[in-house]
Amino acid sequence: MTIQNKNAEQATFNLTLSRWHNVAKRMANLASEASQKALAGFGGARVDGFAGDAQISALKARRVEAQEGLALALALQDDIGAVREAIGLANARTGVAALLARQESINRSAKLLRELIDAQKPGMVPIDGLAAYKPISQGESRYFRGGEDGAVAVGLMDENELLDLKKRVVALQAKGFSVADQINDLNREKISVAISRQTATLIGLAEPQE
Repeated sequence: MTIQNKNAEQATFNLTLSRWHNVAKRMANLASEASQKALAGFGGARVDGFAGDAQISALKARRVEAQEGLALALALQDDIGAVREAIGLANARTGVAALLARQESINRSAKLLRELIDAQKPGMVPIDGLAAYKPISQGESRYFRGGEDGAVAVGLMDENELLDLKKRVVALQAKGFSVADQINDLNREKISVAISRQTATLIGLAEPQE
């Protein structure tokens, strides 16, 4: 099945899912630029007063540029929608959607474990070693413990727990590589999407028409 944007002259392209992802990003960047032109133009202009015909011509030119930016932004959004719809349908059919969900879960778990590992700072005192640190008596220097307030940094994670976290990060990383490879393999599948010829020309999929 070919997904298409029906609001403009069409051109159909059969590309891999990976390529369509890149095309969608390219279109999104162009849409953002066009939107900024529309917002900048239709946001109005401040002038000190009437300064002659040249001023009016410049303002009208700016309005035309804003109109063109708006039209292009909306057309690009239509095409982006068609491409993303096609990608979504293909992802559901091939199993990529499920793999992406699994990949996100793996990445979130690995991120949490890395943050916990990084939180273990050098010099932290283990719970069982805290007994060696007596409360500071009044008038005693509070700097010998390495902190301005003389507080003792206590590590609540023991060495075995830290080692286990590091092993789990390595295992998650390997699992993440495997899932990423599966996604890359499935993204080699080709799908057909019809987008406007104007958009196809702007992003380099079609040659400019004479």
